[in-house]
Amino acid sequence: EMEKVRTLSKATQTSNTTIFIGHYPLSFTYSNGIRDVMRHGIVYLNGHVHASIKNLYARHSDELLELELGDWK
Repeated sequence: EMEKVRTLSKATQTSNTTIFIGHYPLSFTYSNGIRDVMRHGIVYLNGHVHASIKNLYARHSDELLELELGDWK
């Protein structure tokens, strides 16, 4: 699966906007190299954590914005 993600990421490196969408927050993700793949994106949207969590966002040291979207129901 990571090879598929890497291929898609490379295809969007020259785009003016790249948005990544996934299920789990990056703090729950153990895929080796995922942050490197996302380094050119402007935001990572995920929906695993539910709305009862207080802070549903993070700005990582590589400037990637992560937004945890509460319950998409």
